[in-house]
Amino acid sequence: MVRGQLAEIRGTKGSNSSSSRKALETVALVSVVDARDAHDHVKSDVAPTAGAQKSLAFTIAALRQVFRAPGTAVRWTRTENMLADVLAKIMAPTHLVSVLGKSEWSVVYAEDLMKGAAKAENRRRLKQEKREQFEAATKALGTALDRCGKTGTRAKRLLGVRFAIQA
Repeated sequence: MVRGQLAEIRGTKGSNSSSSRKALETVALVSVVDARDAHDHVKSDVAPTAGAQKSLAFTIAALRQVFRAPGTAVRWTRTENMLADVLAKIMAPTHLVSVLGKSEWSVVYAEDLMKGAAKAENRRRLKQEKREQFEAATKALGTALDRCGKTGTRAKRLLGVRFAIQA
């Protein structure tokens, strides 16, 4: 319906069903879903399983017909990326607010655009800390190996080494 209105605004109004279809094709349609199975069923040519309800099979067939038309596409995105979820479910609106603030959204999973960006930053920080700890331990071990001939305990940051001769 909205596509038809946009086509009419653009001046491509159809007078019969054939020209109406062509008018609709001038307005692109991308439907984004977060249900992977719905996306896969609409995109595949395989009929639903025999145990599926007939009404579901008809719905899938109708959706396939819609999305095979020129200028249409169905895309999948992660649930964390869906903007409509905050409007339909009880959840924090952080991702929606972030998208509205940036005026930027992507169907494709991009970690810096997701509401889990803080978690991603935390993971990066932890990796860097572990890398630094490993480098410090490697340096301490090198120092310890240089002193192998001496007995006693040496400690450097995270690594403690006890040396003994003929223990």
